[in-house]
Amino acid sequence: MRARGHLIRALAVVAAILCGSPLCAQQPTAGPMERLQKLAEHQGHPAAAVTQLENFGFEVTPEMEAAATGIKPEDVKAAARKGGSVESRLEALLRRPLTLEQKRRIADAGRGFSQNLETPRKEYVESVSRTTGLSLAQTTPIVLPKGKQDPTVDIPAVAKIEKLLGRKLIARELDQIRSADRQKRSAAESLQEVYARRIAGITGIPAKFALELLR
Repeated sequence: MRARGHLIRALAVVAAILCGSPLCAQQPTAGPMERLQKLAEHQGHPAAAVTQLENFGFEVTPEMEAAATGIKPEDVKAAARKGGSVESRLEALLRRPLTLEQKRRIADAGRGFSQNLETPRKEYVESVSRTTGLSLAQTTPIVLPKGKQDPTVDIPAVAKIEKLLGRKLIARELDQIRSADRQKRSAAESLQEVYARRIAGITGIPAKFALELLR
């Protein structure tokens, strides 16, 4: 409680510097944002500092939120390049181990994402099956090959479909398959954004950084 009180008092000073009224909505300048970042690092939970700044009526953009965490875009790229599980990429970005509770919640979020992703994938396979006349058993391994998180309909996939059909796909069929592919991708991207926001809430990192780690 004492630390939180220090956080609120310090941010009140920041707010006073930035405008005469605590309710005015404006963007913090570079100097106060640097002090906010240092305060956030001292408190150990940057999201709390950003929330307090918002409570004083200031607009906190995603870029400002990212600056408050002390995490740079190049840090995110480096963590993403490491590969491995979502947890390992997060630990590389945060430069510390996740707590057991964080790991549990992130795993739950991952399972929820995978389960929700099954619906647009299933609808996609069914759409391609209806368009081509191939069975679901024939269609699934072509348009959703194992080992690919979000495959698209590429030339090899079209060639496999045409080989099974014994003919070329007509323009209408190709348009329908590509439309189904776009719908599947759009749904997957929306679900991934929800997943990223959940990770952000668990770890305190900006959702835009969590999303970059997932891609």
